[in-house]
Amino acid sequence: MNRRSFAAALGAFARAAALRAPALAQVWPGRPIRLVVPFPPAGITDVISRQRAERTDRLALDGSEPFPSSVAAFAAFMRAEQAKWAASVRDIGIRID
Repeated sequence: MNRRSFAAALGAFARAAALRAPALAQVWPGRPIRLVVPFPPAGITDVISRQRAERTDRLALDGSEPFPSSVAAFAAFMRAEQAKWAASVRDIGIRID
């Protein structure tokens, strides 16, 4: 396997893992979120909060919804994904040179 085919396989793995992640998400938020920033407008905290809210809205429009999780839950998810895709790569016969 050369670098190009390895990069293609790695890219396919990353896309598949990214597409699988939203399936684990619960319906969140169930209602509009009201973001309260206890600082004056046009300050750095206000600007960052507004940008984060816009990004979250953009993600929701694209169909992917962020969901709260812990580091341990993310690690377990990644281990499960690695095991699943390692089996697929092994079955296909992809080898790293």
